[in-house]
Amino acid sequence: HGKRIGTVIVLRDVTREALSERLKDEFVSQISHELRTPLTVIKGFSDVMLSTPEDLPPKRQFLEAISRNAAVLDRMIIELLDLSEMGAGTFAVRDDLLVMSDLMWEILRGVEARIRRAGLELQVQVLCPDIEIVGDAARLKWAIGHLLDNAIKYTLAGGQILARWGHRREGRLLLEITDTGIGIAPRDLPYIFDRFYRGKAVTPDGDLLDPRGVGQGLYVAKSVAEAHKGYLGVASRQGQGSTFTLALPLAETLEDYEAPLSSVVMGSDNGEPHVPQPDDLIR
Repeated sequence: HGKRIGTVIVLRDVTREALSERLKDEFVSQISHELRTPLTVIKGFSDVMLSTPEDLPPKRQFLEAISRNAAVLDRMIIELLDLSEMGAGTFAVRDDLLVMSDLMWEILRGVEARIRRAGLELQVQVLCPDIEIVGDAARLKWAIGHLLDNAIKYTLAGGQILARWGHRREGRLLLEITDTGIGIAPRDLPYIFDRFYRGKAVTPDGDLLDPRGVGQGLYVAKSVAEAHKGYLGVASRQGQGSTFTLALPLAETLEDYEAPLSSVVMGSDNGEPHVPQPDDLIR
C-alpha cells in the first residue's frame, strides 16, 4: 500500500565469474599463438613453392614441412573439440585393444629430447611388458603427454623423472609418473584438477616458476582417465616431488602374468632417482 516495511540488500561475489573471463581470455591468447606457429610455416613454404618456376618440381622437404605442420594443426583442432566436449559432458573415447608398453615407448621417445635439454634424467621401469589395456591411443597420448610435460616443467635441472607401469589394482593397470621437482603446495593440491587452475609454484630457493600454460593439462588428463572408466590420482610433498598415478582398465581377456621388473635409464648415467613417498593420494 505504498508503506515502506524494510530494506533488501543483495550481495553477489563475482570473483569466480571475473576469474573465469580472465582465464578464457588468456586461453584464447595462448591458443592463438600456438596456431600461428604452424600456420606461419605452412604459409612460408607455400609462398616459396608458388614463386618457384612452373617447370621445376616442388622440393620434397617443403612438402614434408607443410604436411607436418598441417598435422599439428589437425591435432590442435581435435584437442579443442575434445575440450569443448569435456566441458559439455559429451566426451567419449574408443575401446581399442592396446599394448601399454608400445604406447608408452612412443610417448617417451617423443619427449626424450626435451628431457635432455632440461638437464633431467628419465628412468623407465616396466612390469609385464606385454600387458594390454582397453582405450583410445590418441587421447591417452594427449593425457600422458600432459603429465610428462608437467614433470619436465616443474623439475629443476639435475632432477629425475620416473615412468613406471605394470602394477595392477582392482582390475586396472597403474601408470606412475614420478618426479623430483618442486612439488605441490598443500593449499593448491585440492584444486589442481580444476579447469584453468594454476597454483603458485615456488622453488626451494624461493624463486617463482611461471611456465607457459593456462592450467588445462591436469583437467584434460583427469577427464581422459575418467572417460576410460579409470582415475587419476596425485601424491605430492612440496620441495620433494610428485607422483601422478593413472589407472586404466585392463583387457578383459588378459591372463595373469608375472615377470621380473626391468628398468631402463634415459638421459643420464648418474645413480637412481629419488622416489617421493607421500602419505596421501588425492583422486
